[in-house]
Amino acid sequence: MPTRQPYSSTQRKLVLAFDVGTTFSGISYRLVGHLLLNLSSELWVLLCSILNLGEVAKIRSVTRSIHKALKRRFHAQHCAGGGSKIPTVIYYDKHGEVRAVGAKARQKGIEADAEDKEWTKAEWFKLHLHPQSSSAALIASHAIPPLPKGKTVIDVFADFLRYLHQCARTYIEETHPNGTDMWQNLETCTDFVLTHPNSWEGTQQSQMRCAAVRAGLIPNSLAGQQRLSFVTEGEVSLHFCIQEGLATHTMEVSFIRHRTMDPPPKVSGYSQQGKGIFIVDAGGGAVDVTAYRQTSQDTQSFKEAIAPQCHFQGSVFVTSNARNYLENLLENSRFIDDIPNMTEYFNKRTKLRFHNDDDAQYIKFGRRGDRDPLLNIRSGQLKLLGSNVASFFEPSIQCMVESIEKQRAKSETQIAVS
Repeated sequence: MPTRQPYSSTQRKLVLAFDVGTTFSGISYRLVGHLLLNLSSELWVLLCSILNLGEVAKIRSVTRSIHKALKRRFHAQHCAGGGSKIPTVIYYDKHGEVRAVGAKARQKGIEADAEDKEWTKAEWFKLHLHPQSSSAALIASHAIPPLPKGKTVIDVFADFLRYLHQCARTYIEETHPNGTDMWQNLETCTDFVLTHPNSWEGTQQSQMRCAAVRAGLIPNSLAGQQRLSFVTEGEVSLHFCIQEGLATHTMEVSFIRHRTMDPPPKVSGYSQQGKGIFIVDAGGGAVDVTAYRQTSQDTQSFKEAIAPQCHFQGSVFVTSNARNYLENLLENSRFIDDIPNMTEYFNKRTKLRFHNDDDAQYIKFGRRGDRDPLLNIRSGQLKLLGSNVASFFEPSIQCMVESIEKQRAKSETQIAVS
């Protein structure tokens, strides 16, 4: 199996990578000559390919104590894939000041506090960066929550980047020997990597660059801009897949993975009929579909087989479909005001439990005395047919299937799917 070349520069370097997702975000960093601490399992693979003084990059697992430290310091949430994730949510007060961010903005009772103090919640704000032609229709249909009054998408994005930057700083200062001095010495030359969906180009990168400047990550200068790099989510996923199982047989293997799944099994368990690979990144807001082909049998070099695609059919739109269903179902009932709580429960629990359209699902929302047999409500629970829940997922699934078939038809590289 070909190996990566070691990083050979003698310059001490810190690289921070921020993966700002629609619903959750992650942080990774690389210190040359120091242990890599992984806060986001996909991004650190990318960093391994950039920096590693004098040795080949290797996976180093995150200890349980690090997860506890993350949860305590930054309100991060441990996820099944082995990393930690931070909710992409901000609360602003009526003067436009940040009052709660990350998991603190998801703490129990925060909604009541926000209502009492007239705070405004900003969530899914990343979607406002998408090309106007596609985002305008979604904003008009209320699928994307509006931005807080007086705030631009760059303002909100900058506030969240500033928060992630502070999280990384605090973590490094508290967990590394002489961490405070080390941070101060490297702060002005730190490089940054930001991820974005496949469809984003110059306009979106320019907005993210402005947000990085406003957040204080880099100065507004040519030298500052050279410290900021962008990478598509498809490329990040490819790096992750290479590290987790794609090796010398990649030209003959293809598979689909979801970014929240456990690492894929080794290559031998996949189809060997094709000559390329599909990466389907089903994220919170967008579904990125990318086809790659290996450019050399002797190296782990890949090239896009066809132009990548990005669709507004991520997880948040499954929840949006559920909300639309609930609004139609309960429009003339006394439970109309419970829809926000029902939607939240569906998003956090029901959606994650669903596996079979033959199994009914339940949404808890009220008191045991809440009952309406005609609406399938008993003991404060709404019963949903499995077929109805499946219909919430159907547009996203259909979109992925059609996108794959279109790319297969247009690609000159043979790509099998297993």
